Amino acid sequence: MVTNYRAEAVTEPDKIKQALIDQIASPVLWVDSVNLMVKAGADTFVECGSGNVVSGLIKRTAPDVKTLSVGDTVSLETAVVELNG
Repeated sequence: MVTNYRAEAVTEPDKIKQALIDQIASPVLWVDSVNLMVKAGADTFVECGSGNVVSGLIKRTAPDVKTLSVGDTVSLETAVVELNG
């Protein structure tokens, strides 16, 4: 998990649990978090929920990555096809 308040990767379950709590009331380091994931090799981001605001923010930060928005059954099926390439 990449924390959005420190822009760092966390892999230990206890630290993930604490990070989820801490990031609720902390400022977001959005650009740093997205750039960390891209630097680590992420080239596709999937936004879950209605709308595509997060996908737009990701594209502004990292224009070369692929973004998929999943908000219903049709968009889920489309994303699965895209991800399976």
